Amino acid sequence: MKLLFSFLFATIALFGAEFSVTNISELRQALKDAENNNESDTISLKSGLYLVDGEQLEYNSSENLEIVGVDDNVTLSGGNSSRILYIDSGNSNDVNSIVKISNLTFVDGNSSDNGGAIYSKVNLIIQDCNFSNNSASDDWNGEGGAVYGYNVQIENSTFSNNSANSGGAVSGSDIQIANSTFSNNSASGSYAKGGAVFGSDIQIVDSNFSNNSAKHSGGAVSGGVITITNSTFSNNSA
Repeated sequence: MKLLFSFLFATIALFGAEFSVTNISELRQALKDAENNNESDTISLKSGLYLVDGEQLEYNSSENLEIVGVDDNVTLSGGNSSRILYIDSGNSNDVNSIVKISNLTFVDGNSSDNGGAIYSKVNLIIQDCNFSNNSASDDWNGEGGAVYGYNVQIENSTFSNNSANSGGAVSGSDIQIANSTFSNNSASGSYAKGGAVFGSDIQIVDSNFSNNSAKHSGGAVSGGVITITNSTFSNNSA
């Protein structure tokens, strides 16, 4: 288990292409181009609504990538019909790559399995992002209404009104959370655990949890090997 303050924020060395996009078609193309150029790239999203509309965005590469909103008015929506973003290391067995996502809002993502907004199989950094009304809807397999992944680091982000079978907002393993807020998230599956966060090797610092709920256990947080420091919990229920 990593130490919490080993966060990788702002440490990615990016020397590749820089893509600037203004709509969903350009974003899809930029992700594809970034996959294929064997460089560590940056994709900047201009203000606006990016509607995924039934087909999730995908990035499959062992190269590092940063996806960033240029201001506070960039929203990615799944339209309640699909997951928003799927991240994998491509055909490589190298899972040491890093994808950093910052200054974006994710809404209305929906998956029939894990990760309603984001499913990641690489090292994932989420910074200054908002997640609301995302869901992982399968009653047995749906975990992480907003985010599902391994080696996930979250800072200065908010999660509200997300839902899943377990881990209403976030689920996975080796999860580090700092300076973030979780409210009104829910886990409502048959064996629902962790209204906000569910998984293993979880570290939380300087964060707030309120009005989250789970049908079975852990109204706010549930899982194995959990360390919580300087955080507040109110009106969570199971």
